[in-house]
Amino acid sequence: MCDVARGSGLVVRVTPARRLSALVLALDLETSPLAVPWVASIAGQVVAEGPGRAGFQWVNGAPRAGRQALLAVSLSERETDEVRLAFQGPGPRLVIAEVFLYGPGEAALPKGGEASARDAFDSARGGRWDEAVRLYAQAVRLEPERASHHAAWARAHWRAAQRRFVDVESLTDGGPELVDAR
Repeated sequence: MCDVARGSGLVVRVTPARRLSALVLALDLETSPLAVPWVASIAGQVVAEGPGRAGFQWVNGAPRAGRQALLAVSLSERETDEVRLAFQGPGPRLVIAEVFLYGPGEAALPKGGEASARDAFDSARGGRWDEAVRLYAQAVRLEPERASHHAAWARAHWRAAQRRFVDVESLTDGGPELVDAR
């Protein structure tokens, strides 16, 4: 954990070097730095910048806005052994729960948590938040490499302790820094 400041960030290394499509960070929902501008670089070359306009990012095959418990950085299938992510301004404390790297050459893994995640989603839609938390936790245990399960568990866990219904207001939008036109 560290306070986000201009130039702060992290370096993620893999051995051996391989083609990478995305770097995904599972973040704390309450102190999310998603509104802070960032750049990702490989071998000294900037390969991605964010956040996108209005805070949109591509997560699990769909555009998402606001705080989603994930910072997804597209790396365009570049071969590397190191990715640097640097924040370009001040922000809240950076709390990273997990770091995920995805690439096109990775072996396909069975989708063991898919049924649990689907049942958890149905439970959440039905307002059964404790059940949704339990089922998302089961999906994470079955597929720990899937960032979307971690984020869904974090959102359900937050809602179970806070609001008990699905709505766009249950998580903040990140404030004017994230949603105002630039």
